[in-house]
Amino acid sequence: MEDLTCFTKTMERLDDDIDAMRVRANAWANGDIAEIARLDYAERDEACGNALWNSPLAETTPALQNVRERARAGWLKAAEKSLANNTSTFALLRMKDIAGPNSYLADLRAKGYTVESPK
Repeated sequence: MEDLTCFTKTMERLDDDIDAMRVRANAWANGDIAEIARLDYAERDEACGNALWNSPLAETTPALQNVRERARAGWLKAAEKSLANNTSTFALLRMKDIAGPNSYLADLRAKGYTVESPK
């Protein structure tokens, strides 16, 4: 795999992650969604995801193709079904999938759902 970029981004994250962990923990404890959204590691996640999903193995294995898109579409379909069939529902997502303009919750908003952030 072409994973040097992933490795580099991971090492960079480890170098400064102790302070960032403290900031994330305080933001989480205080419900500071803006701060949580600001602490994004999408660059590292993207590099590592690309190393896997663009590898020769993924490119030649149909089950590994378009995994991100299929996972997102599957989650949204399941969420909509759950919201339609239940008075309350629960979902567990990574913070990067909750906060920000490209989040799963943004997809629900775009479909007309009301999404309330913690106070």
